[in-house]
Amino acid sequence: AKLIKDNGARTVRAVCTHPVLSGKAYENIENSVLEELIVCDTIPMKHSSDKIRVLTVAPLISKAIRNIHEHGSISSLFRLDNSFQPNVYYTAEVNTFTSSCTHQTLKPSFTRRTLTKYN
Repeated sequence: AKLIKDNGARTVRAVCTHPVLSGKAYENIENSVLEELIVCDTIPMKHSSDKIRVLTVAPLISKAIRNIHEHGSISSLFRLDNSFQPNVYYTAEVNTFTSSCTHQTLKPSFTRRTLTKYN
């Protein structure tokens, strides 16, 4: 995160599905320049942190159970045009940082994709 900020990023956020945070993970997150770590509630958090935002997967799991029970589609839950909260406007931005390192040279490249949904 520090390297990314040193190369011009205004903020750095990280996202992970299953937050296996062990050892000094919480301390490292608190002491890092990360603005936010976004995780799912698939694994219980041992500690809380102002830098960690937990998103629930409960609506997804409940829809999956319902679809299985009704012999419906599970894959339909993972389409980009699917929304778990009907009648809600949302915008999602994905920033990807990639780098290619050769000895002492760092060449960062950034990609931005924005998805806007109106229901």
